[in-house]
Amino acid sequence: MVAINTQVCDSLNWYMMAERSDPGGMFAWLEDTLSEIEAQNGLAIMIAHIDPNDCQHQFGIRLKALMERYQNIVRFGIMGHTHKETF
Repeated sequence: MVAINTQVCDSLNWYMMAERSDPGGMFAWLEDTLSEIEAQNGLAIMIAHIDPNDCQHQFGIRLKALMERYQNIVRFGIMGHTHKETF
């Protein structure tokens, strides 16, 4: 189980205007974590608050790129903020 704080990508989070590259080192941590799981032939379940499609553009693009790269181990993801059903 891997949990990430996607609350930082909320379009009303003005801090993101100044910290666009990697807020709190989250992308580096996530990539390291998923790489380690992959090296151990493991699987991951992702949980987060805001769906990448509802994130600020750059944040969403980077998160989706990581999910694409590690799609072989991230078997399920659930986000709680969305007001619609998506698969």
